[in-house]
Amino acid sequence: MKALVVCQCNLNRSPTVAKIIQKRHPKWKVRSAGVLYGYPYLIDASLLKWSDVIYVNKEFGGAKLGSRKENYPHLYNNEVKEK
Repeated sequence: MKALVVCQCNLNRSPTVAKIIQKRHPKWKVRSAGVLYGYPYLIDASLLKWSDVIYVNKEFGGAKLGSRKENYPHLYNNEVKEK
């Protein structure tokens, strides 16, 4: 299983959750990423395609993403093809 954990900046929340998941499921491959442009480890189409499951932080919602499209150009300019 390949799990991706997502929050806004990927500074604290998603890396912490990724470590917890990795401890509970040692055979899984786990990565974390953020969605806010300008921070390290930015989510992109290749990570979305790579993952089997995606965990999204509860505080981050699709409405927020849609309402601030200018902050997430990397999500709107990449095509994600079906597996």
